[in-house]
Amino acid sequence: MSCLRRVGAPLLLIALAIGLATAPATARARPGSTQSLSAVAHDVQAGDRNDLILWRGVPDLDRAYLLGRFRWSRCRIVPVRVVGGTTIWRATRAAVAHVRRASGLPLHIQAEPLPDGRGIRVRAHALRARYTLGETSLFSLGGELWRADSDIDVAKAGSERLSTVIEHELGHALGIRHSPRYEGDVMSPVVRRGPLPLSAWDRAAFAYSGRGRCSP
Repeated sequence: MSCLRRVGAPLLLIALAIGLATAPATARARPGSTQSLSAVAHDVQAGDRNDLILWRGVPDLDRAYLLGRFRWSRCRIVPVRVVGGTTIWRATRAAVAHVRRASGLPLHIQAEPLPDGRGIRVRAHALRARYTLGETSLFSLGGELWRADSDIDVAKAGSERLSTVIEHELGHALGIRHSPRYEGDVMSPVVRRGPLPLSAWDRAAFAYSGRGRCSP
């Protein structure tokens, strides 16, 4: 489930959710040309020979991997604030380490409030929707992502899936859309089990999300 709307002139809000394992498979994601697009993403990621592409993005790759055209600045630390107990702290620390390696973004986990409101907040929070494990809201400012708020239902996710659920929501926090596969990828709309390794599509999407412009 996803919705997109504008909030003010420069601000973009995207709210997303992933489904529980028992969620009905009524709206399966359509398969796409993942292999060819992954190859292109690898070529873009491989070097800075055309930095203009990295700054502006490639329209086909934006559509394949991103919710919109916004990404985090790759030259500024992205603070990740965790709100909750020991369980979500440990799982988020592991998830952030995986996402940092996959995206190349300088994610920094902390307990303090986000400076200037910029960064990612991961919060343990019971969600009302029966089949929802996590929800993320995204905000952009000045042509790049500025804030993401992720709520994780720790009880529904369970200990085995928790780190994968957080990685999934961190993917949305980086502006990544759901993968074409209904399940099996970290970014699939349904997470039936965990932990899951990053698939080829996941790796390409995370790598592309980390190649935004370099703003001061």
